[in-house]
Amino acid sequence: GKLASLAAYGPGEAGAGSRPDESIAVRDLLLAAKVIALAAHQILAAAPRAMPEPVPAALPPAVT
Repeated sequence: GKLASLAAYGPGEAGAGSRPDESIAVRDLLLAAKVIALAAHQILAAAPRAMPEPVPAALPPAVT
């Protein structure tokens, strides 16, 4: 299917990418990386986690 809308975020001017003379300030790149990392952390921290497999109380005796 098609997306009804999509949010895009990144450093630099919109529409200025993929040109031979494109460039961005290092400060803008670092700020964008920080914003994306914080957003990912918040999204992943709120995601439900799968229950881990229970650990047996004792291992069965080794077969020799």
